[in-house]
Amino acid sequence: MHRGVVYAWRNNVGSTRLACYRATATGWVAMPTLRRLPFTLGSTEIVVGDIVTGASAGGSARVVDVVVDTGTFGTADAVGYLVVADLSGTISNAEWLQVGGSDVARAGSISAYNIGPGGRVRWLSHNFYGASNLYRLYGATGASPAFELIPDEG
Repeated sequence: MHRGVVYAWRNNVGSTRLACYRATATGWVAMPTLRRLPFTLGSTEIVVGDIVTGASAGGSARVVDVVVDTGTFGTADAVGYLVVADLSGTISNAEWLQVGGSDVARAGSISAYNIGPGGRVRWLSHNFYGASNLYRLYGATGASPAFELIPDEG
């Protein structure tokens, strides 16, 4: 349970990865597939909730977390990655990412977070950010590297 919501894990069909589900009043709902989208040359701040679009391939995704490893937005040297959900189409390596039609960063190769099948999921709800709305679930299975789950409780 995290912030009053019950979550469950099970292998997907074919047992190729673990899938997460959230309990709702109407039944279990699959959590969105999260993807890691590295970026470089970040010039304009990208924030949670933004829709990023690939300038040439035209794919788009909703930003659920922003991690800046080095540099800063505003100086065109921010480097890091976005955690995105609801990918539609393709976002290609090295194309410009846009928010609202403006170039904001250069995309790296997008990849899905895959939590291997099996193992027992153990997790901790914690907030490293200090804001009441930024609790995350940190988990481990014993079968894959540790992971962060960003609940979409909306």
